[in-house]
Amino acid sequence: KKKAEEAGIREEMHTPVGVGMFDCPVDRIGVSGGTAPFFSLVLSDDYQEGSKSANYYIGKDLSRATDELEFYEKLFETKGSRTEFFEPLLNFAFEYKGVLTTQERIDGIASGEDLQLLVLRNLFDGKKSLRLLDLKIGEATSAKNWQGKSAIRNRKQKVVDSGTNSKCEGFRLEGFESMP
Repeated sequence: KKKAEEAGIREEMHTPVGVGMFDCPVDRIGVSGGTAPFFSLVLSDDYQEGSKSANYYIGKDLSRATDELEFYEKLFETKGSRTEFFEPLLNFAFEYKGVLTTQERIDGIASGEDLQLLVLRNLFDGKKSLRLLDLKIGEATSAKNWQGKSAIRNRKQKVVDSGTNSKCEGFRLEGFESMP
């Protein structure tokens, strides 16, 4: 809870996911790109229904993804009442379950510190490999003091933005995993 409060995350701002839904504590997993750690979530036997395997969901450290919480909560609210205008876009969004408060398993034991995770659909579930594109959207892909970014790092990113198609096209391809 302390880390969440420091990051400005309040309990009433999100949909809580019951601890009994997943085996806890959780294990950190290695993923490429980005700054937010991801965690393996294993559905408890009682929650494995229909086509959902034990690894159907994945956890993303909320303290490094606070800007995503409002987006996913709004998406969650519109579930079942999507407007015709947003329907095509929303079909490409990750399935969002809510926020799980748990602990990380370190050297086989619980860390003792609460960890809040965005619970999202695990795209790797049931797949041997994925082809992933990392797209940066916007003319400017950085802002000073956003998620702790210093003025110097912000200036460096502005140079990158000006030398890529971010400036003229409004997006760029930042990364491509498992190219053909």
